[in-house]
Amino acid sequence: MPRKKAEASAETKLTEKIEKAVGAAKADLEKAAEAVEEAAPVKKARKKASKAVEKVADKAAGLPEVKTFLQYAGKSLDVAEIAEKCKEDWKKNYGGRGKRIRSISVYLKHEDEKAYYLVNGSEDGSIDI
Repeated sequence: MPRKKAEASAETKLTEKIEKAVGAAKADLEKAAEAVEEAAPVKKARKKASKAVEKVADKAAGLPEVKTFLQYAGKSLDVAEIAEKCKEDWKKNYGGRGKRIRSISVYLKHEDEKAYYLVNGSEDGSIDI
């Protein structure tokens, strides 16, 4: 008879372990279900945002391309090209420090034949035009 009690005790322990594992699995499943429910609005928001981006891109695609030139003293300068050169100059001087351009203001001074720029409201420089 001692064997039967030992076998019953082992079965009880095994049953308890299985019940604990099932309980833990149910808890994990409930957490996963909650996560899925929380993610559903995020997915809908992403879908709406991507549709809005597509609409803006479609509208932007229909806009005409505008080029601005400055002409003086027999010279013709592309303003967008000057702005790009100012960005390149800033990146060469400041951009390697982990900074990025959030805003840039470009001032053209034809008397000096220079373009002065101000990036992010604090860092300035100039290039020859």
